[in-house]
Amino acid sequence: MPPVQQPELLNRKSGSIRTETASPQISLFQDLLAGDLLVAAYQTPAPGGHVWPSGWTTPLNATAASGSFSIAVRFADGSEPAVITVQTGSGKGAYTVFAIRYASPAPGDIATVASTGRSAFPDPAALMLGSAKAYSYLTYAFWGGRDYLRAFPTDYGYFDYSIWDNTGSKGADKTNGALATGFREGQVASSENPGPFMLAGVNNWTAVTLAVSPL
Repeated sequence: MPPVQQPELLNRKSGSIRTETASPQISLFQDLLAGDLLVAAYQTPAPGGHVWPSGWTTPLNATAASGSFSIAVRFADGSEPAVITVQTGSGKGAYTVFAIRYASPAPGDIATVASTGRSAFPDPAALMLGSAKAYSYLTYAFWGGRDYLRAFPTDYGYFDYSIWDNTGSKGADKTNGALATGFREGQVASSENPGPFMLAGVNNWTAVTLAVSPL
């Protein structure tokens, strides 16, 4: 039986933190209804886990050679401030945040998996989905690291690309860094396996697959 309503993207925004800080701030939305889902991702070259404010759940908190990457989610209840602060290691960084209506709040219905490596092709890992609802997930692919993005995964459209510093050279483990997000909507199988991103050069990376279930 199809769901009552497929998840609907309401809004999105992104930003770059271009000055080193251990307390980056992320601006939210002020037009949400109770039950709307907020999803936020943050990438920094600084090591160590990220601590999100009370009321946020962190399904992913990864540290790798590319730095540290986290995803946090919250179902809106009307008490959300205009800006939240995340505690991280000191460094520059980038974030993306988006709001979704008609997302399922059931445990396990927001699924995510991370992979890490060093190459020119950051490859988000396959994610197993609940087969009963697999036909109408929203799925996202993220890349975080230090290089320049050349292409998103096949079948994933441009969602966001934020650069916190672009003074480094191609493939250099120096100051250049970014967070990119690709987006796919509609029917998927019982597992979702985005293709790779493509970078300008070989570098360390973290790649993430995220799926949001319908009600």
